[in-house]
Amino acid sequence: MQEVVIASVPGETPLEAAVRAYFHLMDELQEEVIVLYQEVKALPKEAKSYILEKERDMVRMLEEVISRSLPDMPAAKVAIIANNIFVEGQMWGFRRWILQRSFSLEEYIDHQVNVLLYGISEQQPLKSKEE
Repeated sequence: MQEVVIASVPGETPLEAAVRAYFHLMDELQEEVIVLYQEVKALPKEAKSYILEKERDMVRMLEEVISRSLPDMPAAKVAIIANNIFVEGQMWGFRRWILQRSFSLEEYIDHQVNVLLYGISEQQPLKSKEE
């Protein structure tokens, strides 16, 4: 996915390309991701830390492409969007038993990208806890 974050794809923004690449990766690794989350509780502390760090790395890559695509977006919003993308990609594997009845992988990705682009096009500022 890191190569997709750097490269540009004709007809797609780098953000769209990164999201699509991540969702395809999660489709390829869905069995491993499910087993990983089922077994993570039983892993030694250092193994859990390693897995958490790899998740953080993936979210950071998403944050980088979002920040480059939308340089004026506040960091807090970038972080939320990156984490949402991360979870939505994993959702394809976790909820595949129901999602795959209604959508092909490409349809699911198209819907998720559309929701993402609609959400960021609104560009509404985040309200602080004080407001």
